[in-house]
Amino acid sequence: MDTESSTFETTEMLADFLASTPLLSESWRLCNLANQNSPVGFVANQVGSIGYLAFSGTLFVSGSDPSFKNLVCLTVRDGAGNDLFAPLHDKNEGEEPVMVQGALLRIFENMYSNPSFQYQVSFLPW
Repeated sequence: MDTESSTFETTEMLADFLASTPLLSESWRLCNLANQNSPVGFVANQVGSIGYLAFSGTLFVSGSDPSFKNLVCLTVRDGAGNDLFAPLHDKNEGEEPVMVQGALLRIFENMYSNPSFQYQVSFLPW
């Protein structure tokens, strides 16, 4: 029972923290902007020191892709074979790998080589 209580308290603290930051509101705003202005693309924007990348909802219709419900390890390689998300893989022994939704990762991988994408994300803080 203590484990369940502890997990709930941790989850509640994380939710409170996220709600106190602009992360959710900015993400929602940019997703709406992507749907309106770039219905089959994405929008990149910087707010303060945080870079946001929002995909249009029309790129992905839930249920149309078998990987919609699958989580996969976050690994994306650039043209030189470098792991784009290497800092997220610096984990302590015993920690699970970073997981993301498979279909969204495929959309990101397909867009990554797009020159428009490269130009927009070049302004984001990395």
